[in-house]
Amino acid sequence: MSVTAFQRARTHGRSKSIGASKAPMPGFIEPCDPTLPERAPTGSDWVYEIKTDGYRGQVHIRNRRVTVYSKSGYDWTRNLRQLPKQRPN
Repeated sequence: MSVTAFQRARTHGRSKSIGASKAPMPGFIEPCDPTLPERAPTGSDWVYEIKTDGYRGQVHIRNRRVTVYSKSGYDWTRNLRQLPKQRPN
């Protein structure tokens, strides 16, 4: 990949990759289904995270509207309305 692919231009306070075009907002994206091996891979290139039980979901934010999808693609937005609203810093 050329160096110019990494150059950025300032446009209305946002950075934008040169030559990039805005893609439409995707809908539900089917997640990868992990498999459980007998042993974890070894080596310095591997990073691990602990799995905790709970729900897997996708959060889509478009025009300040939030939609939450379950792992299977069901709209869970109404079921999760009681989550506390927090604004990013």
